[in-house]
Amino acid sequence: MKNISKIISILFLGFSLLLLSYVIYRSEFYHSGSKSDYYLKYYIFSISLVVLGIISFFLKEEFKIKTTIVFVSVILGLYLIEIYFFIDSRQFRIWRSGIDYDQRTQYEMYKDLKKKDPDAVAVMGPVHSYKKKNQNLVPLSGISNKKTLLCNENGYFPIYDSDRYGFNNPDSEWDKEEIEYLLTGDSFAHGYCVNTPNSIAGNLRKFSNGKGTITLGQIGNGPLIEYASLREYLPLIKTKRMLWLYYEGDDVLGNHFQGLKQELKNKTLLKYLEDPSFSQNLHLRQDEIDLIVKQELDKQEKSHDSGRTYENFKYSLSKFIKLFSLRRFINSTIKIFLGKTLNTVQTINPEFKKIIKQAKNFSDQNNAEFYFIYLPETARFRMRSKNIENFNDYKKVINYVSSLNIPIIDVHKEIFQKHKDPLSLYPWRSDVHYTVEGYKLVSELIKKKIDEYEGYKN
Repeated sequence: MKNISKIISILFLGFSLLLLSYVIYRSEFYHSGSKSDYYLKYYIFSISLVVLGIISFFLKEEFKIKTTIVFVSVILGLYLIEIYFFIDSRQFRIWRSGIDYDQRTQYEMYKDLKKKDPDAVAVMGPVHSYKKKNQNLVPLSGISNKKTLLCNENGYFPIYDSDRYGFNNPDSEWDKEEIEYLLTGDSFAHGYCVNTPNSIAGNLRKFSNGKGTITLGQIGNGPLIEYASLREYLPLIKTKRMLWLYYEGDDVLGNHFQGLKQELKNKTLLKYLEDPSFSQNLHLRQDEIDLIVKQELDKQEKSHDSGRTYENFKYSLSKFIKLFSLRRFINSTIKIFLGKTLNTVQTINPEFKKIIKQAKNFSDQNNAEFYFIYLPETARFRMRSKNIENFNDYKKVINYVSSLNIPIIDVHKEIFQKHKDPLSLYPWRSDVHYTVEGYKLVSELIKKKIDEYEGYKN
C-alpha cells in the first residue's frame, strides 16, 4: 500500500512539474511573454497542482488512493463528454452528410494552387504585421493583384483576384465615379468563406446599379485597423454610404478585447486615433505592402515545410487532449448564465467609443452616410440564447451606437432572432461565418433598411 501511495505522489508531482514547464515554455518562450495575461490562469492552475503534489507525500495512504480513484473517474468522465461533443461536431456532420467535401487542409490546397499559378497567394490579414511594434509601415490589406486563397467552411476553397490595394474586390470598382457602399470590418466584410459574388460586398454589388461596392475588410481586423483603413482609402473614392460591420464575437469590454488591446500597443496605429491628419499614404506604397505581407507568407510556408506532416491530426489530437469542446461549452454557459442573472457594471472600452465617434465624423466629412451593422455569433444560437440582450453586451453596444445618432442595422434582431432555425445559416451549424444563404439574407436586409432609412429621411 505504501509503495502504491508513493508512486501516486511521484507521478502526480512529476505531471504537475511537466505541466508547469509547458506553460512557462508557451508563455515566455513561444509567445515571448506577449500573452502573459492569457497564461496567468494556467500558471495559477499548474502551480497549485505542484503544491498539491508536494502535499500528497504527507497524506494518509488510504485517503490518497481513494482520492486518486475519484480523480481518475472524473477525468475519464470529462473525456467521455468530449467524445460526445466530437460525435456531434462539424467533422462528424460532414462525414455523415455524404457531401463531396474538399478534405484538403488550407495549406495543402495552397500548395496545389501554386502548381497551377506560382504567383498565387494565401490570404494574410494585417493581424500578422501590426504585432511588430516598431514597424515603420503597417499594412492594412493583403497582396495586390494576385489569385488569393480563402478558407473552406462550405466544402470548397474560394479563390479571388485581389485588387490594386490587396482587397477582395474586382479592381475595376476603384475606377467607378461613384461607390454606393463602402464596407469596413473583419472577416465578414472580407467575404469569408464564400466566392466573392456571394459575400456581403458581392451581393450589395448586385444592388448598386453599376455604381460599385468596395470592401476594406480583412481577416483579423480590429476596430482601430478598420478605422485606419477608412482614413487611408475612403478619400480615394466618392461613396454615398459607409458600412461598419461589427461582429459581436469580438468583445469590446476593455480587458477582453484582445484585438483592440494589441492594436493600441502599436505606435503607428495609435497615431490614427491621436492625430486627425496622420496618414501612411498606403495607396502610394503598395509595393512595400506586398513585400511585407509576402515575407510573412513565405515565413509561414517554411514553417509548414519543416516537417509538419501530421499537422491536421496533431491539431485535432491537441484539441481533444485539452478538452477544447467541453471548455468552450462551459465558457459559453457561464457567459449566458451571467448575462441572465447579473446586472454587471461594465463599460465599453473607451477607446472603442472614441474610434466609432471618429469614424462617424470622418465619414461625415467625406459626405458618406455612416451605418453600423450588428452581426451575431454562432455561440448565441448553439446555447439557445438568441433572446438574451446581455449576451456579448449586445444591449450596451446598441445603446451606445444609438446615442451617437448612427443608423443601426441589427442583423441579430431582424434575421437571426426571427429565424426558426438560425444555426442553419452557419456552415454545418457550427462555423463562424455564414452560408451563402446567410450572406444573401444579411445583404438584402442591409439594402432594405438603408432604403427605408433614406426614404424616411428624405
